[in-house]
Amino acid sequence: MVIPDNAQKDLINVLQIIRDIATYQGKHRLEIVLVINNYPPDLPPEEIEEYRALSLCVLAFPKIKERGEIYLTVRIPGVRIASSECTIHFDADCRLPDATHLVDWYIRQFAMGFQIAYMHVGNYDLPASLAIKFRMILYNISGGSNALSYELLSAEEVITPGAWFHSDRILIAWKKK
Repeated sequence: MVIPDNAQKDLINVLQIIRDIATYQGKHRLEIVLVINNYPPDLPPEEIEEYRALSLCVLAFPKIKERGEIYLTVRIPGVRIASSECTIHFDADCRLPDATHLVDWYIRQFAMGFQIAYMHVGNYDLPASLAIKFRMILYNISGGSNALSYELLSAEEVITPGAWFHSDRILIAWKKK
């Protein structure tokens, strides 16, 4: 699993999704690659070493923005070092109430030959105001980050939190961008 982590806002937040993943009770071995980015080069957050001390695979980049976008680029280092031929992508502020069911569903999709699979995974740290709820409804109806769905992928193949990809496919697509 590849989890990008914006050091400016998600360093503590990411622990919740890691806890959620730790509840996985299925038969598969899971690997978490945390990609921490967006911090001053001369002042890396102490959490980088703290998370490594917890035996997490942590990649750290002060600035990883490339080609004018961040959403896909920040995931690529994690995809490159992942030991699996498929990667599951979650954002640091996602929650997985049933990690076993969700992860096993993704793995079944791969076993059936799919190259990409998507399942909505909610963000639960947002304020509960009506305005925020309305904005999230519009975001999800519009395809969320699908609005950013790069020319490198077809409309059905989009990079979103809660998506699984064949690693070769995402690397090839990123190189085309």
